[in-house]
Amino acid sequence: MEARAQVTHVRMSPRKVKVVLDLIRNKPVEIATAIVKNTPKAACEPVGKLLASAVANAENNYNMDKSNLYVAECFACPGPIPLNLAGLTRLLQAHQQAVPFENLDVLAGRPLSLDHEALFDKIVRRRQGGLCAELNTCFNWLLYSLGFEVFSYHARIRNPPTILFRRHRVLGVMVNGGCYTADVGFTVENTRVPLLLAEWVIQTDGFCQYRYRQDPFLGWVQQQKTPTGDWTDVMAFTQEPQVDQDFEATLPFFEHSPRSNMNQFLRV
Repeated sequence: MEARAQVTHVRMSPRKVKVVLDLIRNKPVEIATAIVKNTPKAACEPVGKLLASAVANAENNYNMDKSNLYVAECFACPGPIPLNLAGLTRLLQAHQQAVPFENLDVLAGRPLSLDHEALFDKIVRRRQGGLCAELNTCFNWLLYSLGFEVFSYHARIRNPPTILFRRHRVLGVMVNGGCYTADVGFTVENTRVPLLLAEWVIQTDGFCQYRYRQDPFLGWVQQQKTPTGDWTDVMAFTQEPQVDQDFEATLPFFEHSPRSNMNQFLRV
């Protein structure tokens, strides 16, 4: 059983607050309280109030014994995220920097799941990464929970175009009067910014250039141009909205198929 508390609109950078949170994480409540009382950091005041609120919630609402309480989780996040392109870009880049693409569970024989609670436990609590279906499912959930208008599309990987069936999840987010694609789970070099879904518009993430073209069969085709290369196809998808369950069939392929490139060697 967990008791939680949160505080909002603290006029302090998350970085400064995280310094104090790192001191009390996984500590018994009595020790954590002593730390925030005796540490000369400005963030100790709001963290101390938050800790006291969580303890009161545990005692009054769950009849928990204070002597048995400890700080299981504590996080500091930036302020409210605007539901626009700037907010989407901020979230996408933060996710890419904090959560790696990796196939450790596949190689260890641990079953994959797109269940939201399982993903939260793996990515947030245990601080693992995951495959594209896992990462973009979790990112889709985050965007939807924050209030973004977000859709999921089932994409075919086009580089290399050796396995043509749809096995990648890419998101379409309606912001700033247009649809922008967002992807936090690509295994190789891919865009660090949302891309406007419009034909032949060249866009850059500061390293590579990207554009979309339309194909009668494939639908929207994302193309990439590296600083030293030519335009190559990356993925292709149509705008038929999908739900989480539509991507579950890809998990056994990644885990067990001899054609899967996710169960052969380590990818981090």
